[in-house]
Amino acid sequence: MRELSNTAGDVFMQMMACCASGVTCFHLGEFTTGRIYLEKAVLLYDPAHRPSYSELVPHDARVLLRIQLSWLLACLGHLDQALFQREMALDEARRLSHPPTLAVALGGAWTTGSFVRLESGSLLRDADETMALATEHGLGFYRALALIQRGWCLAALGLADQGIPLLTAGLAIMDELGFIAWRPRYLTLLGDARRMAGQWQAALEHVAEARRLAEATEERCFQAETVRLTGDSLSAMGDRNGAEADYREAIAIARAQSAKLWELSASMSPARLWRDQDKRPEAHALLAPIYGWFTEGFDTPVLKDAKALLDQLT
Repeated sequence: MRELSNTAGDVFMQMMACCASGVTCFHLGEFTTGRIYLEKAVLLYDPAHRPSYSELVPHDARVLLRIQLSWLLACLGHLDQALFQREMALDEARRLSHPPTLAVALGGAWTTGSFVRLESGSLLRDADETMALATEHGLGFYRALALIQRGWCLAALGLADQGIPLLTAGLAIMDELGFIAWRPRYLTLLGDARRMAGQWQAALEHVAEARRLAEATEERCFQAETVRLTGDSLSAMGDRNGAEADYREAIAIARAQSAKLWELSASMSPARLWRDQDKRPEAHALLAPIYGWFTEGFDTPVLKDAKALLDQLT
């Protein structure tokens, strides 16, 4: 697409090609390159092309670009910028009053919010709005997505017995639709819900499936988190050596991807483990440098949690 659009000198096609390249790079875990493509697409976007784009895909171009860019910015650790793009996408989607566009904005905004660990009740309201919108307008994919997102929120709020069946139902609908993209992420969310419910063996089975599928499809955008959550489940089961091995792998994956958010997350888990083992200097030495890298996003829950943990280690 990039080759054809550059040869033709077609700015509209160039924008679409950069958009496609950016989101593909996101799924591959190539976050830095993906950001470059999407930021170029944002610059190439011309509101006059909106009708042409709407003939090809069911979502507004600028809203989709902003949502996808918010994912990449969050993974790279630019949390305030990610939330800015998230809010801009939601505002524009509501202004357009176009149900499929609002659905992609809400579903994508939930994802960005979950990355920075926004409060589960707030994320639940987003999932509920997506569900209502999808049900009213017959948007089957977004109904499945809302089930998955709502199920995880309920588990995070201590209602795993209600949330896990919703996650399972959403994944089943995705199977019926033949939808494979994002599946490692959704399996990881299911595993996380099982972990929060204390169902550690089941959690390990789900994240193991997520890891196998990520390897088969090369969908690596959430790979570090999948491995980290494997370690958290092993830690809960008393296998500290296995947990530490997974934490090291998760950190290595995140560093290779320049994914500062995932590196922070993967460093917090062993830091907590070592804190509880009275290995505070080692925990501080691991966590302090990655926390010190951040220059924005200090009001986000994920950075607040990291700062609180660092304070305990000092």
